Amino acid sequence: MNIKSVCIKMVYLCLAVASFWVNGQEEAEFTLIYQNSTEAPSNDLAQQLFKEALTTGDFWASIRYFVTQKELSYCAIASSVVVLNSLDIPAPANPNVYPYQLFDQDNIFTDKVLKVISPTIVGYQGTTLDEMRQILLVYNVNVERVYASNSSVENFRTVAIETLKSPNKRLVVNFDRKALQQEGGGHVSPVVAYHEAQDRFLVLDVARYKLPSYWVKTEHLFKAMSGIDNNSKRSRGYMVVGKKLNFKNE
Repeated sequence: MNIKSVCIKMVYLCLAVASFWVNGQEEAEFTLIYQNSTEAPSNDLAQQLFKEALTTGDFWASIRYFVTQKELSYCAIASSVVVLNSLDIPAPANPNVYPYQLFDQDNIFTDKVLKVISPTIVGYQGTTLDEMRQILLVYNVNVERVYASNSSVENFRTVAIETLKSPNKRLVVNFDRKALQQEGGGHVSPVVAYHEAQDRFLVLDVARYKLPSYWVKTEHLFKAMSGIDNNSKRSRGYMVVGKKLNFKNE
């Protein structure tokens, strides 16, 4: 083997090692830090993140009303229930808790909501970002819907932190699970806390039978929102839901 051949092989070897190292670094940087569950036992890091986080008000407002989606395609409905209840929006009559008021995944489908979408359609194909917006607008809330394709990770971070710091606003994200290395496709859940030092948001996942809630870096969450929804043919994104506030809807 001549010197030229040896040099060429050495160059290829170096490139291969460098590529392996870079890919390894990129994979190592992507982490979801799961909260306590049977699948992801309580770990000190998740607990420490919550203790250190300065923006946790929405967690405490939402956890009281946190529900598990009743069907595989009911993530947007369950998230809407959590948001509306946590904002103390008057709910339709609910014989299960009479004389008290509470949204659940059945009574949210009033006559007005049924004109937007029916439980049968939700059960069959889920809910797009705009359909969820229309459901929420039936009630006494203002909704800002933002498609990821019309935003940026920087803008999302700014709006999300501002939202989480307001007692009258809630944040909901529509994202692709595959982009977070999870099993499944499109999903919707509330975001309820932010860890400043690590730039991570806490997603309160309504598919509690499947996964616990988790801390995810802003750039990875935004990337997961950037995928195309096959039903709407638009990118996924997020919504800011609030009461007694004025938002400019797209």
